[in-house]
Amino acid sequence: MSDDIDKIKKEHEDSYRAAIIDIIKNNTNVLVNDDSKMLLNNPPLDSMDVLKSKIIDLAKKNKVVVNTDNLHNIITKYRSSMIKSCDTIIDLRVSSLNKKVNDFKFLKRNDVIKINRKDFNDLNKKIKKTLKNSILECYEKCIDKKFKQLFDNNIDESICNSISDDFNKFFFKNYQKQLFEKVDIKIMVKDTTLMNATKEQGERYLFIINNSRIFSDT
Repeated sequence: MSDDIDKIKKEHEDSYRAAIIDIIKNNTNVLVNDDSKMLLNNPPLDSMDVLKSKIIDLAKKNKVVVNTDNLHNIITKYRSSMIKSCDTIIDLRVSSLNKKVNDFKFLKRNDVIKINRKDFNDLNKKIKKTLKNSILECYEKCIDKKFKQLFDNNIDESICNSISDDFNKFFFKNYQKQLFEKVDIKIMVKDTTLMNATKEQGERYLFIINNSRIFSDT
């Protein structure tokens, strides 16, 4: 009888652990696919597109004509590349948090899996570092190397370089700062949601442990 109860308890623990892992997966998918990718996607209106607007403003300032088709294609390819790179963030977050869950040992009757704010500190630093590296890589590949294609073929090299330098400053300072401020908020909200969902799952697990007749003598 004791062996049967131990088996049932182990199945309950495994089910509880699997539920936490599923919560982590869903929470991370929402963070990346719904929240973060939304920040990187094309805005619904051209007037809201700060990248395109900045290049057009710099071109007007220097009295050169922008090739709008090339501008659209180049910025779109940059955004598409960034969105694809976000999949690495999913793998990073899920694998890191799953390891904590899988490594957890049920040593006492009322032990529960906890995910605390400190568990996100190093992880979120890695996520932001990964995102910064992706931004740099995608920028160099999709925008920087094709920057001259944004303008008519007869543009003066020095003017093109000047516009490129000004855009670089904007992109890696103001634009990137604003992007990461929004990303930080998205991450903070999802981290809090995950901690609360994990706590609720732990309360359900303990309720069964402490109120089921099966486990009353364990």
